[in-house]
Amino acid sequence: MLFRSAAVFVPIFIIIELVRDRPFVNLRLLGSRNLGFTSVVAFGLGLALYGSIFLIPLYLGTVQGYSPLQIGKVLIWVGLPQFLIFPLLPWMMKKFDQRLLVCWGCVIFAASCFMNTTMSADTAGDQMMIANIVRAFGQPFTIVPVTGLAVATLARKDAASGSAIFNIFRNVGGSFGIALLSTLVTRREQFHDERIGETVTAFTPATQARIAAMQQDFVSKGFDPVAALKQTYTVLKGTMTREAFIMAFNDAFLVIAIGLIVAAIAIWFCEKPAGQNSAA
Repeated sequence: MLFRSAAVFVPIFIIIELVRDRPFVNLRLLGSRNLGFTSVVAFGLGLALYGSIFLIPLYLGTVQGYSPLQIGKVLIWVGLPQFLIFPLLPWMMKKFDQRLLVCWGCVIFAASCFMNTTMSADTAGDQMMIANIVRAFGQPFTIVPVTGLAVATLARKDAASGSAIFNIFRNVGGSFGIALLSTLVTRREQFHDERIGETVTAFTPATQARIAAMQQDFVSKGFDPVAALKQTYTVLKGTMTREAFIMAFNDAFLVIAIGLIVAAIAIWFCEKPAGQNSAA
């Protein structure tokens, strides 16, 4: 129902804003080269920023059984190092091309996501710390400089509308990213579960040996052979489901990394603002 409503009213909104003499949101400003391309970058950054913060707690809670407090202790390493970067950004924006800073931030952010594409059952909070710290040193460069680039070539009277459009794209990218990644994790978990099920069957020697060993282990703990076999199948299925989820999260982080690489390329289609040093 909501999708149908959006499919009807979003195009109507766009048409109205394009034809009105005094639009509420001046979408015609997207014709500006910088605003147009930074809006694409903002969409990708929204997907990455909101998506990574969505995936990490979901992974830790679903796969590792972390409590909210434990998840918070892991996520704090995404935030704390950024306090070292933000005070330096105004100086760096004066000294370096802002497009270079945004590209650098996207590449570092993408590298941290690539680090999360090889997770295993042993990957928990401690193992994710390095990737989180790397992510923290990339994110600040994707927030402040790109906002300045978005409105740098607009007339002063259009700056407010340009900033609004930029933020709309970032927020829509975040909402779209969470919905996309949530669906991706669900679908890819089903896919990997089916692929694992094709190889882990009761007819393969390795699986038979594993089932026999686990059944004997449960018997030694006091289970009767029938109950031990049922418990073995339950544990084996749980292990398969866990591995399928881990693979699905790896796929989701790969999607974020690819989106950031696209954003790193797109930022170079923007013009370098004239008099950047004084404007910064």
